[in-house]
Amino acid sequence: MNHQNPHVRNKVHEASRTTFDALQGMAEATINVWRQMGDVQRKSYSAAVEASQAQLQLMGKANAPRKFASAQADLVKEYGEKYVASISETVEVMSQAWQGYGDRIEELRAANGDMQDAVSVAAQNGKNRN
Repeated sequence: MNHQNPHVRNKVHEASRTTFDALQGMAEATINVWRQMGDVQRKSYSAAVEASQAQLQLMGKANAPRKFASAQADLVKEYGEKYVASISETVEVMSQAWQGYGDRIEELRAANGDMQDAVSVAAQNGKNRN
């Protein structure tokens, strides 16, 4: 922008910088969410493989129906707890992400207000010159 008023020029520059920083922050937050959710997914997959292995071992070792049922209940409890923990971790990751997005949106809204102020000042200055 090639405007005569340095205040307007500075306002537009600052609003542009804030907008860029906010958008860059949103992109970084998205990449961070992908990374964290990839970690959660890996843990969940590992737990599923472990549960399958434990189930197969149990089937090979159990020689009495009651022992099998009891051991099966223990497996369900153990791996059910791991599943619930992964869901809790997912909710926490997403909650933090949405909070971060909300913060960045507030920055964008502020930058938009600054840009509108600068445009209003520039328009007023243009009217005054004519």
